[in-house]
Amino acid sequence: MRRVRSFLIAAGFALAVVGAVFLLQGLAIIRWPAGSSMVGDVLWVNYGAGLAVLGLFIVIVARRLR
Repeated sequence: MRRVRSFLIAAGFALAVVGAVFLLQGLAIIRWPAGSSMVGDVLWVNYGAGLAVLGLFIVIVARRLR
């Protein structure tokens, strides 16, 4: 169970980080790569927020596993 817990925590953090990057690109705070279609697109703000929340939820649930 310890391996599963560690994997879920790592996967949750990874999803949260990817979601944060998507969110910040959608808000045009991160403008890299410059030619990306994600920069300034509200759709990616929604996707990013959803991924970040999902990632944090997975981390919270995984931390409660015994």
